[in-house]
Amino acid sequence: MARPDFAQILTEFAEFLGGKDKEIRQLIGDPQTLTTTQKATLVGALNEMKQTINTLSSRSAGINDSATDDASTLSAKKILELLKQAKADVKNELLGGEVDASIDTLKELGDMLNGIKTGEDGLNKLIQKVTQTNQSLTLLVQRFTVLDGINLKDAYNRGYNR
Repeated sequence: MARPDFAQILTEFAEFLGGKDKEIRQLIGDPQTLTTTQKATLVGALNEMKQTINTLSSRSAGINDSATDDASTLSAKKILELLKQAKADVKNELLGGEVDASIDTLKELGDMLNGIKTGEDGLNKLIQKVTQTNQSLTLLVQRFTVLDGINLKDAYNRGYNR
């Protein structure tokens, strides 16, 4: 096999670099389309954006997790914490206080009551789980049988030798 000459190698390398440069420029975009006044560098534009955000933040009331008035706002974390507490308070009020974790939602409580009403018991649940497990095992055996019939080594060699 003839060895490519140096000029050919350099030409291919230059074409490769040109293609990569185009990809990078397309990812970055045209700096002249930035809505910032800084367009010479991305770092300058980002710094301008940060300064604008800081200026806007300093003008607003800000986040204060201990606030009790409407002059500021709570953080998202604090809001979620308060929502979870309110949810727990309503649930405990509806269910008459703290309850077992197995029936800690209204749906689970309803399901439990329906089970009692229809006569469902532990044995029926066990039979249902055994049936589900058996169906899953049957499906796994079918899939392994299909995989056993595939010759992955031949497929690899075909792809490798293309």
